[in-house]
Amino acid sequence: MVLQYSDGGSDEKPVGTVAIALATKHGIYSQMVKLPRRSRQLVRSLSTAIAYDMLRRALLEEAVIVDYPAVERFAK
Repeated sequence: MVLQYSDGGSDEKPVGTVAIALATKHGIYSQMVKLPRRSRQLVRSLSTAIAYDMLRRALLEEAVIVDYPAVERFAK
């Protein structure tokens, strides 16, 4: 599992942008989420919760990437 935080803001990667990836024997899952207007600590806490949820879903063989309320994902 990998979490990568944006160091600074830009048009492509605004502050609060987090890339989350998970590799399993069934495939590689990745998403970039936007958590704007939140403190650095809250961004880290929310993104960690999303990453653990991805892992939980993979172990239960459920859909790994899902929509969460108040979390915007970058279009693929």
